[in-house]
Amino acid sequence: MSQTPYIGARAQASGRDVPPAEKSGSPWGSVQSCHTLAPGIVSVSTAGHGGIWISRGREAQIPANVRAIARQYAPAQWYEEDCDVTIVALWFAAELEPTEPKFVFHCRQYAAVDPRMRPLLEAIQALQAQRERLYAADDRAINAKDSTYVGTFGDQS
Repeated sequence: MSQTPYIGARAQASGRDVPPAEKSGSPWGSVQSCHTLAPGIVSVSTAGHGGIWISRGREAQIPANVRAIARQYAPAQWYEEDCDVTIVALWFAAELEPTEPKFVFHCRQYAAVDPRMRPLLEAIQALQAQRERLYAADDRAINAKDSTYVGTFGDQS
């Protein structure tokens, strides 16, 4: 019985950016189920494993040093489900529903013991710091607006 070649090989060979579909191939075998998480981001499951496929445009948004982490276990555009999928989940968190909190847990867990995950952990920490700064700026803006209203209308108590 021959194994279906994974869609990434066909897409790269043809020059097309083809998302996986059921019964197509993946680096882990024939795709049994798949669903689109966001445009250009598809989750796949096989009989024994799975992961996420992302479009070339999506992959180009991830820094090369972070993409290199995933290349140890899957070809370009593929991120295996146990650990490397956290890269996609975190990089595109604003577009993905937080239905898989295990992604963040896996990343922190693996980063503690796997040196290849250090660039990802550093990127996550930078994103968290950026979000904290943005939230703090939003809070300051809201508080400033609230004090303007109190100043304008006076204390209503």
